[in-house]
Order: sequence, then C-alpha cells, then structure tokens
Amino acid sequence: MNTSAIRCTIWALILICSGCVHVPSPEEQYAEMEAKTGLKVIRFEGVDRPYLGKTHRGYETLFRIQAGNVWGRWAARVAMGEAGRELGGIWSFLTGSYEHVSSVTGSPLDRLLSEIIGQPISMLVVLDHNKPDMPRLDVYNMFSTIKPYDPQPEIKYIGLHAGTMYSSDRAFAATFLADKEFVERLSNFRSMYIRADKDAVSFLFAASENEYSGMINNFGGYHNFINAILETLADIADAG
Repeated sequence: MNTSAIRCTIWALILICSGCVHVPSPEEQYAEMEAKTGLKVIRFEGVDRPYLGKTHRGYETLFRIQAGNVWGRWAARVAMGEAGRELGGIWSFLTGSYEHVSSVTGSPLDRLLSEIIGQPISMLVVLDHNKPDMPRLDVYNMFSTIKPYDPQPEIKYIGLHAGTMYSSDRAFAATFLADKEFVERLSNFRSMYIRADKDAVSFLFAASENEYSGMINNFGGYHNFINAILETLADIADAG
C-alpha cells in the first residue's frame, strides 16, 4: 500500500472518530438489511451474536456473516508490503510488493497469514429445502478455502471465479448448466462453496476482503449480492 493510500485511510479514521461521518448503528444496519433483502434478526438461546433469517420463496433461510481481525491484518499487510519493497528480489514476490505495484492481499505470505490466524471474512447462508431426496451438488474453485471432505464426480468447469460444478447426479447438474442466467450468476461469485444435499442448500465463504468486495461489485451493491445468493439457493432447491 502506497503512502497516499495510507494517508487516505488515516484521514477516514480521523473523520469517523471526530463524528463528521455518520457510522450506522447495528440497529440501523439491520433495518436497512430487512428493507432491502427481507432478512430479519433471529436470536438463538446460548448464541451471543444474532443470525438473520427469512422465508424466501417458501424456504426457511438463515444468514450469518463475521469479520475477523481486519485491522490487524491490514497493519500486517502494510508492514509486509513495505518490507517487500525495501528488500526486493524474492521478498517482493512473497509479499506481492514491487516498486510501482502492490498486491499484498493474496500474496504467498498473506495466504500463510490466513492459515495461521484465519480468514478475515466468513459467511454462511443456509436454506432448508425439506427434500430428503435432494441430489448432491457442489460448486467451488481452486481458491475456495472451504471444500467438501467427500468430493463428488466433476461435471463441468464454469470459470475461474465460480470454479467447477460437481455432482453425483449428472442429469440434476445439467438442469443448471442449461440455464444461462443461473450460470452467469454463479460466475459473479468468488471463492465460495455452494453445496446441496439431503439436508439443505448452503453458501459458504471464507476469504479476503478483496474476494468479498469483488463479489459485491459484481452484483452492483451489497444487498443485490445477498439477494443473488438467496435466489441461487432457492433455484437449486426448486430443482431438487
């Protein structure tokens, strides 16, 4: 990260702390989420943080997102980036930092950091389909940090970001591959793991801020992104 970017970040923090920028309260954020996605706060006994949930197209759904130590990772990345630029050579490669270009996020050392302290952003969306005969279907790519312990037969490679579709039922998978809108929507996700089985249809994600913000940008905004996940899971449930 260059000096200008660091300076902008510092000024943003100063503005937030000084009260010049309104930071929405959790209640305001929940209200906006409900208005734009229909998801409402659901609390479970013994669980400290709330889930969000709704009935979507006739299916009960639960949503949970969690951010880890994002600022701690940011500080570590700044330090790695500066060290890479100063030392050069192999250190530039390991930290993704060069004289005029910096891409610390996703660099070899940043991936190692993720393995040690965990991914900064994790997300879980579960849709209860109540269809015990639902065929198994998986979609994930080589970068997905969450993958099945029992890989299914490969059906078709969709693209770099969406990855590959796997299933124990080729006919079931073919119904989705023939749907251009469905495949295009899948292609806008990144490093996720979508799974359908006899219990539920799930969207699981644990990765960097870059991957997360990339998906949001692909869908034209955060709430559009959430609605796209819900639609994707419901489409799979309908076909089961």
